[in-house]
Amino acid sequence: MADVLRRLAPSRAQVVAALVLAVGGTLLFGVMHALLIEPIWRRLVGGLPFALVAAAGMTWCYSEVVSRRLLPGRAASGPLFGAVLWIALLPMTAVAATLRESGLRARLGGFEAGVELVVAAVTGLIVGFAASRSWRLALASGVCMTAVVLAMAGPIAVTVGATHRYLFAAFLPLYVAAGAVLSRLVRPTPPRSE
Repeated sequence: MADVLRRLAPSRAQVVAALVLAVGGTLLFGVMHALLIEPIWRRLVGGLPFALVAAAGMTWCYSEVVSRRLLPGRAASGPLFGAVLWIALLPMTAVAATLRESGLRARLGGFEAGVELVVAAVTGLIVGFAASRSWRLALASGVCMTAVVLAMAGPIAVTVGATHRYLFAAFLPLYVAAGAVLSRLVRPTPPRSE
């Protein structure tokens, strides 16, 4: 049992990476929100636990991807990982926009958030499994996507207006920067057993 727990425990580098991502990502999101919508500085601290969960998911997923050598071990792997993460948000964002525009969102009530989370999680599972044929990476990808969507408080309402579309687009460089941080702090390790 102790051996299993030791294999599942994150490394010190992974913990540091998650902390750096959580704090840095929260601050960058605050700047983006202030520039594009309105300042929310006082509410940012409340978002830190969610950002930490998302950062932990991203760190785990990145570690799994790099340990399987699915991305090059060079500095480009992190930004590429961040860009793919942002692209993986597109299906959930499209479903959310379709629900909003069709009027189904109002009829679903509170279930609409669940639908969006399921779409994000399934997208992560599919991308992770398709890239590796590994259920461990599929799980890491599904957890990553779910955690990221929770940290974002759901999909960005891109159909509301241009400002929201700009905010969604601004997440691309945010995730690319997060990936760059990961590539600097997390080193490849041999893949763990399924």
